[in-house]
Amino acid sequence: MTAPAYSGLPQAGSIAERDFAEARRREPPVDEDLANLRGIALPAHEEICLSKTPQHPHQKARAEAYHQLRTRLALNHELSTLVVSESGPGEGKTLAALNLALCFANTQDARVLLVDADLRSKSLSRMLGLQSPGLGEVLETGYPVEQVLVRTDTANLFVVSAGTVSGRPPEVLSGPEWQSFVTWSTAQFKLVLIDAPPVLLFADFDLIASACQHVLLVACERKTLRTSLANACAHVSARKFLGVIYNNQ
Repeated sequence: MTAPAYSGLPQAGSIAERDFAEARRREPPVDEDLANLRGIALPAHEEICLSKTPQHPHQKARAEAYHQLRTRLALNHELSTLVVSESGPGEGKTLAALNLALCFANTQDARVLLVDADLRSKSLSRMLGLQSPGLGEVLETGYPVEQVLVRTDTANLFVVSAGTVSGRPPEVLSGPEWQSFVTWSTAQFKLVLIDAPPVLLFADFDLIASACQHVLLVACERKTLRTSLANACAHVSARKFLGVIYNNQ
């Protein structure tokens, strides 16, 4: 399939590529501490194409597309924080964020953090079977970040769940705690990937992206409306926008 021409960046198969505030400082966790974190095994899901050796042709094709995307992103950009979102719900942002995080973790000798910042749907947390405490507790109650980190069975890949918030997500995300969390995370991890809410539905996305470096959007074949995608692309800051991942699942 032809990738949508929303970016002038190189294409990868069916995938098209397209300061922080002062924060409290903490001592970085040493490798020994990370090894003692609670751990999870990634679920057996056929669309999580990089959690194991791909068996079926479509899995191999998806895995190769993500590897090409990862390579072009790494070659063309100094990545530290990358937000993955979509124009509307259910277009594949969570699986895209997880597969991209796995790809970076598998192909570089550096730690990657995947964050569920969708405090409403918590789709990543539900997919991985993660519960509280998580990001919500860190932002709302000052819960220690180190205590919400979860180690996966993929070397170098760590996750933070959405957790629980008692207030409205925009109110929680608009405080300095979100920028503090991002700054702390970038000091500990080579790359921080953030699964964010849809661009056009809530103010949450803008608050999340304001503290981050780059944004990728996901479009789903036969689901994403052209006008909605165009509006979402126009909504994202041009200096942060890298392009669109075309999801043909």
